Amino acid sequence: MAKDDGGTGSGGRDGASALASLVHGLRAPQRLNLRQIEGFTAIVAAGSIIGAARMLNVSQPGLSRLLSALERSLGFALFERRGKRLLITPDGTEFAEEIAHSLAGLRALERTAEDLRLMRRTTLRIAAIPALCFQVVPRAVAAFMRAHPGVKIQFEALGAQRIVESTAARHVEIGVTQMMGSVPGLAVAGAYHSECVCVVPPGHALARHAAIGPADVLAHDLVMLPPSSLAGMRLAAVLGQYPAARIETFLSSAACAMVVEGAGIAVVDPFTAEMFGPRLRAIPFRPVVDFGFDLVHPASQPLSRAGTAFLEVLRRSIDGDPRITR
Repeated sequence: MAKDDGGTGSGGRDGASALASLVHGLRAPQRLNLRQIEGFTAIVAAGSIIGAARMLNVSQPGLSRLLSALERSLGFALFERRGKRLLITPDGTEFAEEIAHSLAGLRALERTAEDLRLMRRTTLRIAAIPALCFQVVPRAVAAFMRAHPGVKIQFEALGAQRIVESTAARHVEIGVTQMMGSVPGLAVAGAYHSECVCVVPPGHALARHAAIGPADVLAHDLVMLPPSSLAGMRLAAVLGQYPAARIETFLSSAACAMVVEGAGIAVVDPFTAEMFGPRLRAIPFRPVVDFGFDLVHPASQPLSRAGTAFLEVLRRSIDGDPRITR
């Protein structure tokens, strides 16, 4: 680069993009020039044209021409010449302060943009029905957090209807729930299926069966999920009735705990049953009682980048689970 063209060398590159953004929007009798602003700030910082020329790696005459051109564009003097000395004028001081203030604002915008790009300011709100809070969703959350360490997660275990309502109202961005049909305000991002199992104590009379059917469960005390739940409703349809269960509970985990204590047997989702390990025997139930679930999000607004990324991670986690089918 020629020394006398007023251009900047490597020493003047810091803040160049911010200066360009600042100058782009400024209007004066003649549009301000980035190199002029950069030259002026260097002179203010160095205290002389000689020092500024060394800082920017340009010639002194070239820098003097830049300063003169800037003053003509502004319509007022930035410095007073006293022999070889330059004294900044009050107008020059105010102009320099405004440049510093504007650059600080631009740097703050750059930091904000970087935070947004890395999703450091993002809080992702997720809710899932209790049965899927044991492995399926937490596994996806953990994988997502490893890939996006800046995102904060708010994760709640809620009933299916509560998730539907909260997601439609945009209090939750991603819901993992059960629905009996389409819901206004909700978009479905995936529908999945799994097969309910019958859980019995290890020493139970049915524990050695390869599969269990309606007649088997009706012959024993049942711990039932309520008919208001999708799983309870589907089991009742397969049984041809809603049996007079001695114990009714909304949570599959509570039903399994009752079975462990010998209070009866239950037909529950496979995820909850697996968490009880050897304390229960989980046996396929036939005909199949579907424990289906959906991935939902608000239909009235676009997903955040974090929400979109999490959905992809969640889908991959689900697709890799042998207990789940589409």
